[in-house]
Amino acid sequence: MRQFTYVSASPSFDKNTKGYMYELKATIDTKDLQELHTGMIGRASVITGEEPVWKFILRKLDFISNCND
Repeated sequence: MRQFTYVSASPSFDKNTKGYMYELKATIDTKDLQELHTGMIGRASVITGEEPVWKFILRKLDFISNCND
C-alpha cells in the first residue's frame, strides 16, 4: 500500500525544468521495483474530478463556462 506522508504547502520553482513542483514524501511497495535510489525524481498527475471529454474540450476552447451542471 502506498501512502503520502508529507506534501509541501506551496510549490517551489525548479530552474532545470522551468516549472513549479511540490515536494512530497511517500511510502511505496518495493516488491516489484528493480532499482530504487535515494533522491529519485518522478512525475505525477493528480486527478481531482471527472467530466465527459466533449465538455472538457468545449470548456478549454471557451465555448462553455467553468460552472458545474
